[in-house]
Amino acid sequence: MLTRGRRRERGGFISYAQLGINQLGAVYEGLMSYSGFVAGEELYEVAKNGDPKDGSWLVPATKADEYPDEVFVRHKDEDTGVEERVRYAPGAFVYRLSGRDRQTSASYYTPESLTRVTVQLALQHRLDQDDTVTEARELLDWKICEPALGSGAFLNEAINQVATEYLRRRQDELGSAIDTEKYAVELQKAKAYIALHNSYGVDLNDTAVELAEVSLWLNTMHPGMEAPWFGLHLRRGNSLIGGRREVYSAERLKKGGWLGTTPERFPLSEALAGATLPEGAVHHFLLPAKEWGAVAAEKEAKALAPAEAKALASWRKAITKSPSPAQTKRLQGLARRAEYLWGLVVRRLEISEREISRRIDVWGAEDGWLRSPEVAVPREKVKADLEAVDTPYWRLKTLMDAWCALWFWPVQEAALLDGSHEAYARAAEVASQSGEWVVSTAPAPASVPGQAGRPYGRRTSRRTCSVTSRSSRSSRKRYGAAAARSRSVASGGR
Repeated sequence: MLTRGRRRERGGFISYAQLGINQLGAVYEGLMSYSGFVAGEELYEVAKNGDPKDGSWLVPATKADEYPDEVFVRHKDEDTGVEERVRYAPGAFVYRLSGRDRQTSASYYTPESLTRVTVQLALQHRLDQDDTVTEARELLDWKICEPALGSGAFLNEAINQVATEYLRRRQDELGSAIDTEKYAVELQKAKAYIALHNSYGVDLNDTAVELAEVSLWLNTMHPGMEAPWFGLHLRRGNSLIGGRREVYSAERLKKGGWLGTTPERFPLSEALAGATLPEGAVHHFLLPAKEWGAVAAEKEAKALAPAEAKALASWRKAITKSPSPAQTKRLQGLARRAEYLWGLVVRRLEISEREISRRIDVWGAEDGWLRSPEVAVPREKVKADLEAVDTPYWRLKTLMDAWCALWFWPVQEAALLDGSHEAYARAAEVASQSGEWVVSTAPAPASVPGQAGRPYGRRTSRRTCSVTSRSSRSSRKRYGAAAARSRSVASGGR
């Protein structure tokens, strides 16, 4: 990797062999400090007194006349030496500092000195509790989750310490020590097994998730390691708001009893053990949340978009009304359907978990301790099978994503919620026009003269579709039987 040199200095090379977790953390903060996009129109860069050191903004060329000349950022043309305004042509890629977006989103890299102590304290409260000694095997079954993933600093530190603790305890249990020259490799194997099979992470930023994958890979590499895929466990999402395995009882559905109250937990482990959905219960993500469209209550929204804020507020009030008995019955039916889909999703995820597994020989592990797949399935196939459209996983995820999205619904799109958007008028118009057409089907012929090579030549039970308007049906009779037959043959009908 080539770095750009400072002023009057040559650039240098960075060895990937020396690229560690700390360096990736610095890369993470650097990438999060910038944003990039493709300019859709001609843009100019402006800043206070034309100096971008404290931040700058982009304005469209169509509004450039509204700004005084001294606020435009300038640069010197390399060929002519003339100072010109910084300009971005349409289609140009704009890569620039993103202001305080990183700081306001708490996107910071945590140094190793802090992650080490934090994980040590966590392990102290997890190991050897209640006068018991934690067995080494138990550490290979622990689930580690980092709900604010970043570039994976905490997750990597947890993997490192758990792997080290496993080897220490396993050596004590067996009464034998690992050869000093082989210890580093054995530690990498233990780390790789834990990272791939037992480690999870969530972050709102796509770049963070990608960097975390790279950091886990760099942290666990060892000779003979099959290409791992951590993407099934490292996901982009919101750790605070989301669909969960929680339900409201039937009584809570009356008089808005679910609004502002905590739903009851219905763990997946209980469902898999045979527990059924409580009678009349409804999952929380099937019900409106009082926080939907919360921006409508903000004074900034009321000031900048008063009409839209009022419309969104009206929609919020209407949508959070208690369901009628008929609606309640339908919600309860949907809850049972969601439970059925969830059972199918569990099976699909179990298959995906097996497919991402890799055979890793962890030191001291006995038969039955580790996942040992015969074949390593490529990530492309795992993703395609899991995320295919209209599968149970896709249906549940789409439903939960929509429920979450309504929390952050933009005030300017309120019309999409209350039905007043022009898209609905267009859809109604298309629907009304479609009522003027009649769709009929007829058996497909075995063959049609003069149509060799066309699919009509196959002997199948297919039927062809003919579309005619209601007004044309009466005039069609006047054309005569011969004309009707000719049109039918031309369209593939009988």
